[in-house]
Amino acid sequence: LLAGEGQTPELEPVDTQLWPDDLTLKADLVADAVVFNASPIRQVHFTAVLDKGAWSISQAEALLPGGTSLALSGEVVVEEDEPVFRGPVEATSDNLRATLEWLEFDLEEFSTRLSGELSVASAPGFCTEIVSTAGVTSSA
Repeated sequence: LLAGEGQTPELEPVDTQLWPDDLTLKADLVADAVVFNASPIRQVHFTAVLDKGAWSISQAEALLPGGTSLALSGEVVVEEDEPVFRGPVEATSDNLRATLEWLEFDLEEFSTRLSGELSVASAPGFCTEIVSTAGVTSSA
């Protein structure tokens, strides 16, 4: 739908609730490998419960390309119409550049030293516009 100059198309209202409050789910996913961006994510283990519109993640672990291990737990809730994750995250990477390239990050702005090792342990809060972390360490 295209609008002419000075015209604004009418948009349908959007339901901002991501998950119904009356739905309860339990998930336990284990996979040797899951392919994403043409490369395998290995040793995937994800355990979570959806209750009253919020996800409680008791375990999420995987080995990513670039020699990166990732582990997190916490909850995903909706605040101001946006999903927000809160909980500890641990990541260790032997080759951060390779992992970021696999995730299709534009690395031209980063230093060539980015290929070193990285270890992160934090209790962040993630949303689409804000990322806050504490306790980041790296060696390159």
